[in-house]
Amino acid sequence: MSGKTASLATMLYAALIWLAGCSSQTAPAMLTNMEDETSVLLFSKEENLYEEKPYYQALLHLNKQCENEAMNMKIVSANNNDLVQYLGVKTFPSLYVMEGKNMLSVYEGKAESANIETFLKKHIRCE
Repeated sequence: MSGKTASLATMLYAALIWLAGCSSQTAPAMLTNMEDETSVLLFSKEENLYEEKPYYQALLHLNKQCENEAMNMKIVSANNNDLVQYLGVKTFPSLYVMEGKNMLSVYEGKAESANIETFLKKHIRCE
């Protein structure tokens, strides 16, 4: 094998190994433990608590409306790097509606609680 061919083969092999590593990223533990039900993840950053207030209000109001049914809600810290990176979260606060390990929809940024609640009602059904 010539020097150019060996060098090209080495680069191609290295690229294939890198690509294989990217595609085999495993889901973080929090996601692997989630049931195949609808869940709401609120991605929170401690310094954004004032901006997150409408999110908490909407979640609490909807939870009260669904009092006979358990809503699966989790607050996820921005420090949970595995989950933040896996889902590609860039904005805090953000709501991620999940169906098991699959993302259904995202709501991001500064908003009013009524708008957030309207968004959530598209995905969460209460009897």
